[in-house]
Amino acid sequence: MPTLGRFRRLIAEAPNADCNTGATAYRRKQMSDARAAVKICVNAQLTGVAFFDFFHHQTGVAPNEIELHPLLAFRCLA
Repeated sequence: MPTLGRFRRLIAEAPNADCNTGATAYRRKQMSDARAAVKICVNAQLTGVAFFDFFHHQTGVAPNEIELHPLLAFRCLA
């Protein structure tokens, strides 16, 4: 499983149910479950769809501008 290495940050979007109407029922459930599981923790495991965005001065952006759109699973490790 790839890790973020020394940078240890990236943007992950967990859409509201109103914003995922184009997804299959299975993906909508994954997104809903992931959104419900998100919380602040020291270490987390995130699963999502890789998306290379452009730098537009977001807070927490990864050095290579990769993001997760959408977040499909979230698990707090610590």
